[in-house]
Amino acid sequence: MHFLTPAHLTPLVEVVRGQASSDASLARARALALRLGKLPVLAGNAWGFIGNRLFEGYLREVDALQLEGVPAARIDAALEAFGFALGPCRTLDMAGTDLVSQVLVARGQRVEQGPAYRRITRRLAELGRHGHKSGREHYWYEGRQHRPDPDLQRICAEEALALGIAPAPDISDDAIVRRCVMPLITEGQRVLTDGMACRASDIDLVWVLGYGFPAARGGPMAMADWGALAP
Repeated sequence: MHFLTPAHLTPLVEVVRGQASSDASLARARALALRLGKLPVLAGNAWGFIGNRLFEGYLREVDALQLEGVPAARIDAALEAFGFALGPCRTLDMAGTDLVSQVLVARGQRVEQGPAYRRITRRLAELGRHGHKSGREHYWYEGRQHRPDPDLQRICAEEALALGIAPAPDISDDAIVRRCVMPLITEGQRVLTDGMACRASDIDLVWVLGYGFPAARGGPMAMADWGALAP
């Protein structure tokens, strides 16, 4: 059973079917989730299950945008205006780059990751900027209050220069949303092809109830059906 963060508030649990999982075991996991007031969604046993597998592509674009000179606060504002409960940089700050960088190390043992891949997240971890727990990551934190950190743009510019990435900050909010949401749709389609989810609507449930995707938009797979983000 994969409880999403924060486990005591998120109303959904991914119930993961392993190669040797019996129907009885899956039924017990489902029953336990219901007793806890959670909605169980069946997922296949692959890296990231359903939710985090899609999340990786979303966060990849967030890091890439920052390397191109787009401020974290602007990325968050664009995606919150789209309807997300919380922008991706603030979401990362809740988890902490120390934890997220460990995930990237584990992922790198399975999938090739170039030097630019999630470089901002990894660099912030190297600098000890671990989000709420350290008081700094993408933002400065004072209790529950947060404000933009002027040092972040310098860090992003230094990393971009080292990687040979040209600045391209003049991007519209609509383009920011497309860059971040299209990977959810693309990876969601792969999840279905790989048999890691039973149906497209399960992917939408995971993302609406577990990751704050705007419910009014139905979920990433519903948007794919609508063609809402097609070029």
